[in-house]
Amino acid sequence: MRLPREADRRVKITEDKRFQILNHKGVLSQRVTAKKFGVSRRMVTFIWFPERLIRANKLYKERRKDGRYYNKETWAATMRKHRAHKAAVLEK
Repeated sequence: MRLPREADRRVKITEDKRFQILNHKGVLSQRVTAKKFGVSRRMVTFIWFPERLIRANKLYKERRKDGRYYNKETWAATMRKHRAHKAAVLEK
């Protein structure tokens, strides 16, 4: 079962906020826009320039191959927390 977007803790900003940030392109600088909306400058960059997000994801995929981001114990604990949260949300 999929969680509703409002209950998914992996979602950092709403679609409305993303649209507002996109409308500030060319009006304010990235740093000022990021501060105004309470997000990182990098997120503003990825919203304004989606090709940079695609490139960053591609580079991350390459770095991930050597296993540097994976820790079996940490991941197991994270998944337990996620499943408990999901069960609580779907129960309501």
